[in-house]
Amino acid sequence: MTASQACLESPVWFFLHYFACFAPFFASPIYHLFMCHQNGQDAYHKLLTFDVCGVWAINAFGGLCGIRATFHCLPFLGSLSVAFYIMVSLLSVYFILVASSPKERFKPLMLFGLMRYFFVAVRILLYTFDISKCSISALPYYLSMDFLAFIGGVLNVARIPERWFPGKFDIIGNSHQIMHVITVLSTVCLHIGSVKDFNWIQGAICEDM
Repeated sequence: MTASQACLESPVWFFLHYFACFAPFFASPIYHLFMCHQNGQDAYHKLLTFDVCGVWAINAFGGLCGIRATFHCLPFLGSLSVAFYIMVSLLSVYFILVASSPKERFKPLMLFGLMRYFFVAVRILLYTFDISKCSISALPYYLSMDFLAFIGGVLNVARIPERWFPGKFDIIGNSHQIMHVITVLSTVCLHIGSVKDFNWIQGAICEDM
């Protein structure tokens, strides 16, 4: 699925959307490629932080299209929400960079999840009570994105299926590999949802509510 005409007419949003989609697939291979280094814990920490920055990017920039679509007919609130989300994103990447443990790096990413669901709830309210013109056609894809990411994370942490069948999945089919495959599907869901929002923004005519 290619970018919609609405995306092409707004090159900044076009760039940010595709940067979000491709960032994890640039950062993660670099991290995995150099995992066999012999430079010690400090080098590993820097590689892992780089990998997490890819996850940060898809959360930070991947959420912008949905926020814009939510407040398309409420431009002041839309600009305010985008500015607030970007500010929180920049603060989050700072805490990710200075974090000393995986748990500390996870907290800023969790904040993104809470913010995304806040804007999802706002969109549903605007749509349900006809407060402002908006579309919810992209929401199933955004929710699928988060659900797939959650499933992939659970499998990776639980070490399934290799925990159940020791030694059978050391080379192929282990939890970490499954997590990456599910992550690809999650990103596809984000892209489809964003394209739906881009298309809706292009054709939407805001009327006085």
